[in-house]
Amino acid sequence: MIRFFLLLLVFASGGLGFAHLLKEEGPGYVLIYFNHYSIETSFWLFTVLMLVLSGGLMLAIWLFFNGAGLLVRLGLWPRRFSLGQAHKQQFNGLLAYADADYSAAGKVLNRAGKRGNLAFVDYLFAARSALQLNQFDEAQAAFEKARECGDKDDLSVALFGVDMALALNDDARAQQRLEDARGRFSNDPRFLIKAAMVYHAVHEWTLLQGLLKPLRKKKLLVKAQFEMYTRDCFAGLITQAAAINDLSAVNKAFKQADTFQLDEHVYMAYFRALQSMGENAEARNRVEHQLRQQWSAPLLAFYLQLAPGDVGDQAVFVRRLAEAQPGSALILHAQGIVATRQANWLEAKKFFEDSLAIQETAKAWFLLADVYAQLHQPSQQAESVKKGLALMAPA
Repeated sequence: MIRFFLLLLVFASGGLGFAHLLKEEGPGYVLIYFNHYSIETSFWLFTVLMLVLSGGLMLAIWLFFNGAGLLVRLGLWPRRFSLGQAHKQQFNGLLAYADADYSAAGKVLNRAGKRGNLAFVDYLFAARSALQLNQFDEAQAAFEKARECGDKDDLSVALFGVDMALALNDDARAQQRLEDARGRFSNDPRFLIKAAMVYHAVHEWTLLQGLLKPLRKKKLLVKAQFEMYTRDCFAGLITQAAAINDLSAVNKAFKQADTFQLDEHVYMAYFRALQSMGENAEARNRVEHQLRQQWSAPLLAFYLQLAPGDVGDQAVFVRRLAEAQPGSALILHAQGIVATRQANWLEAKKFFEDSLAIQETAKAWFLLADVYAQLHQPSQQAESVKKGLALMAPA
């Protein structure tokens, strides 16, 4: 654009001068009047002045974009303040890191770290690239360079130390580094997110539980990830309490989980904990209550696996489920199982056949084969086994 303007000025000036010469009136003069000031000069002097000013403008623009590199080459500017090339390398390195090209990212960022004034970021991401490639020595070397450039108390340095320990399967060191950073960064969102990830990975459910409320309050995690942490945390607390046969701790953890949105995974952990401690009647009552509220296939299957108790009561309960959810293959399947426990083979046969008409499963065909065996119908039994095996065969 500047070159076009300069050429336009030259041609315009030449054209005007030539026109004056043709008229034999001399080159004329230029009068500039501005704010009570006037400048009068010859036309040719004005033209030279404009050419000089245009050249100065072009030189200033060139120095703005390229002057730092020129000054560095002349030894008049510190190399660490040369921004152009270093920033370009850093951008390319971070772009390669984002594209998961960790080998290229490490090479480019290490070079950028030697040239730019943002070497801390360059070396830190070069260390993370090496860590992704399980190149622990290279990662440690780049990490030490980053620590030399940046603040040693910076959270990025602390979190990388945690990642390094996790990559080396040193869970104890990872937790220790988190504890070391807790005093300075306990309210930092990045610390909370990293701590939650580490505690979840190493099954430190009590520590993870302490982070759930601030994570939810500050909305630091996407919904699916927060729900996963919450589900696994309380299911883990319940399972740990059941392992030491502490019923009060099991009930306390389940009650605390109720302050969050419970899901089926937590319910199943709680019911299994009750069963493992011999609380079969309580487990059965709890499962029945939950099935009345919102039934699901895993809960229904677990209910049928519990100690049978009164089979008549089971039959009544499953029949009520069928009335509330008509046409469900899973509930018809459950009714068939309860009927077999009552030795009511004809009724069991009907339930299994109705269930298979809606949804075929290998298990239902095998159970129906057992019923045919009790009814002394060997041909139907063989046919049911054949169909069940066909569903189990790989596609």
